[in-house]
Amino acid sequence: MEAAKKAGTNYSDQTVAAMRALANLVSELDDLQARGMIDVNARHGIPDWVKAVLSEDFPWGAGVNRTTPAISEASLANLRTIGHLIEVYGSTQFPRSEALDGVIAAIGDARSHIEGAGLADSTKHYLFSVLARIEEALTSRRPRDYVAAVNEFVGATAVAEAAESDPERKVWWVGLRDTFVDSFAKAGGQSLWAGTVLVAGGAVKAITGG
Repeated sequence: MEAAKKAGTNYSDQTVAAMRALANLVSELDDLQARGMIDVNARHGIPDWVKAVLSEDFPWGAGVNRTTPAISEASLANLRTIGHLIEVYGSTQFPRSEALDGVIAAIGDARSHIEGAGLADSTKHYLFSVLARIEEALTSRRPRDYVAAVNEFVGATAVAEAAESDPERKVWWVGLRDTFVDSFAKAGGQSLWAGTVLVAGGAVKAITGG
């Protein structure tokens, strides 16, 4: 890609997006393989996929007055199988170490916020336990558990807000949730974290009627 830029080659938006998707896919394959979810043969289709994206003769499968398959049926089937595996086992796009530190710091901020709020011990201990599960899932690289715990925490704040009769306490619950979600989105960037907080935000609207 960098060589193409220097040579003045113009790549279409679709081609750029496809190359980024392939780069992400390779990362997913490496992580799934490290976790024992797939074998090394899953990578054999990568050269075909790259050739299909960068094909000069038949870009994106479209020839002159005819349609030409960009990749073989076997490679396409392999790609679909890998997509299914990623859906089943969860995306593995964890942030780099510096971003992970930011997420852990956000969990610490949430703990401090809860500690000084004068909540009932049972409520405080429950929220602390969920935050502990989020942190443990992060450090153990278990994306599905992470997503479940984050959604549970955000959902719990939404339920508490909806059930609270004190207007000031309602505002506090909203503040806790918004600060938590905002901190995670900033720390995680446009990756798994951002996608998760968007899902969690939709759950909040469903619970609170917002």
